[in-house]
Amino acid sequence: YVATGSVFYRDVAPPQSNWQKIRTPISGGIVTGIALAGGNIYVSVTTGSVHGLFMLDAAGEGYLPTNYYSANQITRLMSVNDELFAAVGTIRTGFDLLYLSGASMVSTGLSGYRILAGTHDGASYWFLSAAQIFTYGTAPGSWTQTPFPKTGGLDGKTRFTDIFLDPDALGNLYVCTSGGYIVKSTDSGLSWTSSIDHNRSFSSIAKVGGIIVLGVGGYGLYEMTDTNNIAAGIKQPGGNFGRLPDLNRSTVLRLLGDGTQLLAATSSVGVWRGDYSSSVISPVWSQE
Repeated sequence: YVATGSVFYRDVAPPQSNWQKIRTPISGGIVTGIALAGGNIYVSVTTGSVHGLFMLDAAGEGYLPTNYYSANQITRLMSVNDELFAAVGTIRTGFDLLYLSGASMVSTGLSGYRILAGTHDGASYWFLSAAQIFTYGTAPGSWTQTPFPKTGGLDGKTRFTDIFLDPDALGNLYVCTSGGYIVKSTDSGLSWTSSIDHNRSFSSIAKVGGIIVLGVGGYGLYEMTDTNNIAAGIKQPGGNFGRLPDLNRSTVLRLLGDGTQLLAATSSVGVWRGDYSSSVISPVWSQE
C-alpha cells in the first residue's frame, strides 16, 4: 500500500498486479498518512478544513465508515510497537502526539512538539521532533515533555528527520538529519556516535539486503558503506541507479525496506523500487 494523494495497492508476490486506487473517503480530501497497526491499515485524510482517520476494510480495497479522529489535521501517521500514533496540529492550533486507545485517539501527553518519526527498541519508545528526542519506557497515556539529553554524537545536533531501529540488531538505533549527519547508537541510546557532515540532506532511513539506505534531497539515495561502521562513509547504490537521472536527481521523502525489496517515494517522480534479491552490489531499479 502506498499513500500519495490517494491510497494505491497491488500484490507483493509475482505475478504482480497493476496498482489499484482506493477512492478517498472524504470528498476532495487527500491522504496524509498510512500505517499498519494491530493488524489493521489506517489512513489519515484532509481537505484542509475537514479531517479524518479511517480504517481499510477486511479486503483492503475500501474504507469502513467510522471516522476515528476529525478535530485536527494529521501530519504524520506512525505505527510504533504495533500501536497507532498520530502527530497532529499546527503552530496556530498547537501540536500533540495521539495514540489509538480503544476506538478513539487520545493524547500521549507528549504535546507542544511537531513529532516527525518514532520507533520502539523492544524496551522503550523513541520519538523525535526537529530539534529534540524523547524516550519513554512505559506505555503511552501519561508521557511528559522531557527531552532526551543529547550527549555524545547527538550533542549540538538538530534538524532531525528520521529515527530507525535495525531489525537485525535491536540495540542499534540510527538518527539522520537534514544537515548531513547520521548518528548511531549500538546500546539502545546509552551512547551515540556521529558521522562527519556529509553535506547532504537526509530525509529517511531503511534497511534492505543487509544495507542501511538513506533517502536524500536532490540525490535520490545513498547507502552506508559499512553498516557496522558509521565512519566508513556513504555511497550511491550500484546497478542501474546511475543511469536513471529521474531517480538519482530526485528528492526521496520516504523509504520502506522489506527484506530484499526497497520502495522509495519521491517528491515529484513517483515511487521507485530497488530489487536487491539477485545482488546487493548491483540492485535493479525500476519506476513503479
